[in-house]
Parts: sequence; structure tokens; C-alpha cells
Amino acid sequence: LKHYNNGGDGFGLHFSVAGDRLRGELRSMDNTLHYRAEFLLEAEWPAAPVAPAPMHLPSWPAPVQELYKEALFHGPDFQVIRRLSAGNGKMEAELSGTAQAGWTGTYCCDPAALDGAMQVAVLWNRQHTHSVSLPTSIKKFRRYALPSGPYRCLLVEKQVRGPRVVVDMTLVDAQGKVCMTLEGAETMALSSGTWPRATAA
Repeated sequence: LKHYNNGGDGFGLHFSVAGDRLRGELRSMDNTLHYRAEFLLEAEWPAAPVAPAPMHLPSWPAPVQELYKEALFHGPDFQVIRRLSAGNGKMEAELSGTAQAGWTGTYCCDPAALDGAMQVAVLWNRQHTHSVSLPTSIKKFRRYALPSGPYRCLLVEKQVRGPRVVVDMTLVDAQGKVCMTLEGAETMALSSGTWPRATAA
């Protein structure tokens, strides 16, 4: 980002419709493409998979609060990881949603929980690379119901190749049902080994 520390960067969302699909792009003001996504519009909720059983993994060795001082950069509004355990190529977390985090508004997806899921993926990358990383892509995101937190987030490792780590994640809502899945969620370790520290949310 050219103006990260100097006034910020402007972005535009561009959409087009083709049949039952909505295509979206996020472009900066100079028309540089940053992200692209395709949305499948369905008339009914898809059938949800059966919720995975609790994994009963070893607890994370450090207090969750310490993660946001050392391993993650998020400010108070996005500090939604409440509990964490990991082992055997898997990770399980308890996440606050927008309601538990004190956000106002109504959302078709829970952005606090989704961001928290990607924080979990960033932590899993750190297990392999011992570095900081950022999310770079998600192959497929599916929503099976209107989400309601808090959530159980289950991560399963799919591929590790150098700085690139790919995982699948399942979010189970407060009623014990799968409400969202992220397939092929990719994080990439930063070559610099550091990131700018947040001063707000």
C-alpha cells in the first residue's frame, strides 16, 4: 500500500452479475487489483455438514492475551480469540462473535468471527515458519445459516510449502451447528518478519 503511513489508501468495490453468480473485485484508486471473489447466489440455505466432535487437543502454552502482544497485531475490537489448543496438525479455538465483542449492527456473516478464524490460521502458520504472516486467499467460503456466537473454530492443516500454509476451517455456532466453512484458507509468512503495529481497532 503506497500511502499506508501517509493518509491511507482508497479502494473501490466493483461488481458484475452473470447468471446466478456475482463477481466482485477490490481495486485501489489507481485501478490495481488487490482481491477478486465470485459469489454463488442460492435461493435456499445449503445443507450443513455434521459438526465435528471436539478435538481435545493440548492447551496453548501461553495465555491468550499474550498472543495479541507477540504473535498478532489486532487492536481491542478484533481480539476475539478466547481459548486455544493445538496438536497433530489441528487447532481448535473458541471465538467471540460480533455480539460478544460489542459490535453494533446486523451482518449476514459474522465479520468478527471470520477475522478471528483467519487469526487462528495466522497462528498456525507461525507454528511452521516461526514468523509473522498474513492471509492471502480463501479458495471457498460457505455459509449454512445466519451465524450466532460464540463459536468453536476447528482448523485442519492441508498443505505446508515454505512460507505458504493452507488450512481448512469449520465454525460451529452456539447451538452446536456448522454455520460457516472456509476451504483452502492460505496464509503467507512475510519475508520482513515484522508488520506495522496497530494503534486502534
